[in-house]
Amino acid sequence: MIMIVFKRHGARRLVWAYLVTGVIILTIATGIIISSQEVFAKEEIPLPPTTEIQETESVTPKPTPTPTLPAIPVVKVTKPRQAQNDFQAGVAVLVYGNDQKFEVKTRKLFDRLASLKVNSLSLVFPLFQDNWTSSTVWVDKEKTPSEENLRLFIREAHKRGFTVMLKPLLDEKSFKVDEKWRGSIQPDDRTTWFESYTNLILDYAKLAQEEDVEIFDIGTEFTSLEKETEQWQELIQEVRKIFSGQVTYSSNWDNYQNVSFWEELDFIGIDAFFPLDAPNEATIEQLIIAWQPWVKQMEKFRALSGKEIVLTELGTRSQLGSFQKPYVWYATGVPIDLETQRKYYEASWLATKDLVNGIYWWAVALELPKDPYNDPGFNPLGKPAEQEIAKCYKPD
Repeated sequence: MIMIVFKRHGARRLVWAYLVTGVIILTIATGIIISSQEVFAKEEIPLPPTTEIQETESVTPKPTPTPTLPAIPVVKVTKPRQAQNDFQAGVAVLVYGNDQKFEVKTRKLFDRLASLKVNSLSLVFPLFQDNWTSSTVWVDKEKTPSEENLRLFIREAHKRGFTVMLKPLLDEKSFKVDEKWRGSIQPDDRTTWFESYTNLILDYAKLAQEEDVEIFDIGTEFTSLEKETEQWQELIQEVRKIFSGQVTYSSNWDNYQNVSFWEELDFIGIDAFFPLDAPNEATIEQLIIAWQPWVKQMEKFRALSGKEIVLTELGTRSQLGSFQKPYVWYATGVPIDLETQRKYYEASWLATKDLVNGIYWWAVALELPKDPYNDPGFNPLGKPAEQEIAKCYKPD
């Protein structure tokens, strides 16, 4: 329409019209561009994420605190021994091998024994020799507990307040073929035998010292070698150079009066499997009477020696009339009778408690009897004799 108007006024006006129109168009275009820039400037367009690592302020992370595991509760000994002359209310623990669950079983057993008022444990473990005339004593890596497990046993015992007696024991299985036992060995070379035995004993005496063991037993039932007084005296002297606790020896019930080196020891140890002259189904009173000759014999010897007596082994099988020969490991053809064992425990305690300064019931193992009521052996756990232990050791 503008163009039509401009044509009516001539060519000059036409040029002028063109110029004015161009200016108008240019002005309109410029405005559009400026407006567009303002619009885009107001709209924030997100940038693509960058893969460049940006520097940040270095902050040292706080360490995550290690969670503290709750301490495993233990059953403490009711009345721990406070002095060397305190009564040893003991149980012998016979340990063979290195069970994969050694630690778990040890803890479980100790809690059970502590609940029975026991305050002392005898750690009995095997040493070996090839036959009854061998002159070398050795350790079996599979059957003898490792040093690590011995230390674990001792530490777990001490944690609960038990006194510990370390008691190496010569295994007899290799002698059975010749119908021999540890009390009848005849080494071909006794000097070599004592050297071999001493070396092992000193290793264990060192371990005992390092673990604060209270009592060390240098030997058990070596009846055929007990006349070798000088050899035993030398062994005792060497042990005392290493070990500062009490030192003893366990003689068999039928030969303790003939041991010639009691003077060198702190107390007399007797493995007290005295045969009791009583009928198969004897009453408690009959068993106490049957004990009297042996009690009188020990009373005289205690007065003569001037030393306390500890029954380092005392027990009987769960078989009818087993107290007649309590030193027999197993009697074939004899019926199981748990009451025989229970009555023996009660009567033995009543007969000897005023005479001796300690008793170690023979014996328990880390593994509890699977079927105790059908077990003819010595282990009292799970049988009526177990509760008899608690009655015997109940504090006054």
